[in-house]
Amino acid sequence: MNEHEEQWLTGFTEGDGSVGLYRVLRVSYAQKERDVLDYIVNLLGKGKIHENANNQGTIYKLVYNGHTNCAPLIEVFLKHVVGLHTCGRLNAVLECPLATSHRPTIDWLTGFFDAEGTSSNMPNLFIAQKERAVLNSIQETFGGNIRESYESDHQWYVWGLSGNGARELAPELIARSQCSTKKERLFTNFNGPTHYTLHREEKRVYNKNYWENHKRVQAYIKEHPEIVGSLEVK
Repeated sequence: MNEHEEQWLTGFTEGDGSVGLYRVLRVSYAQKERDVLDYIVNLLGKGKIHENANNQGTIYKLVYNGHTNCAPLIEVFLKHVVGLHTCGRLNAVLECPLATSHRPTIDWLTGFFDAEGTSSNMPNLFIAQKERAVLNSIQETFGGNIRESYESDHQWYVWGLSGNGARELAPELIARSQCSTKKERLFTNFNGPTHYTLHREEKRVYNKNYWENHKRVQAYIKEHPEIVGSLEVK
């Protein structure tokens, strides 16, 4: 792997991967879409993807076990890790505090976005996380804002980027993304009609109806001053 591929893999692993000791050293991934795992297999030159079907669909899993398979990956993660939670996981595996947080790069962000990001045709970019620290690092490097969100009594933090910042960053993500669904969604949201364009006519009709109703009410009041004067203001 070159430096850019290492950064992407580290970002994706921080978003949707698992690193730990389960009798043996293990790095694993689980996805609803297979293409991004095929990319990792091709990137590393090894690995077998397993399919598990359930009532919610098919889950694809990729697992690397043992020191021989995982030690080289751990070395890569140590060079590029951003999130404090992942630093803690790596230090637990290594049984010593070696992992330290790094500044996120665009390739790391693309990997993380492929795992955890989404976009809308406002157009906006979003990433939701339980850990705020990793979003703070993203905000410091790429801008945007962070808000709190609550779902089923669980607190989440959502990083969002809109406006010119999102329009400048989206093409960089599209060029580097290895997740076809995220890539297509980004392309559609940032190159197709915006939310404003799609709903412009709907908003125009709403505004027209609002002002027509407003004029009718004003005309009625003008024509029936006796009714308005009889109303008691409380």
